Amino acid sequence: MRVWSRGLGRVELAADMRRVRVIHDGDTLFLVGKTEPPVSWDFIVSLDSSELWKVARLALNRQGLGFMLRFLWLSLFHRKELALDRVKSTTPRLGTNPDREYAPLLTKVRPRKQTANG
Repeated sequence: MRVWSRGLGRVELAADMRRVRVIHDGDTLFLVGKTEPPVSWDFIVSLDSSELWKVARLALNRQGLGFMLRFLWLSLFHRKELALDRVKSTTPRLGTNPDREYAPLLTKVRPRKQTANG
């Protein structure tokens, strides 16, 4: 898993999801881990029980199902490619320009400004 925000600038952090601990405490599910070197930060992602369906919808929509089918296909028939994908997803990227690279994605999720005509 890789994570980027504008505050990170030209760094995209990576975390190996195999090392993330899942902790259920009351109404909250926590994912606790550490990013990969050279920037080794602790992170915690918390999900409230009210968010369960939102998370499930990520996996159950057409794109999520296609993503899971690709994983199954790779794990059954192309293990080397899956291993390369794992290395790629757990390697931080330094000196990149994710702000520009992710600009098309950010424009898709940002709310559009409404004009005076509505």
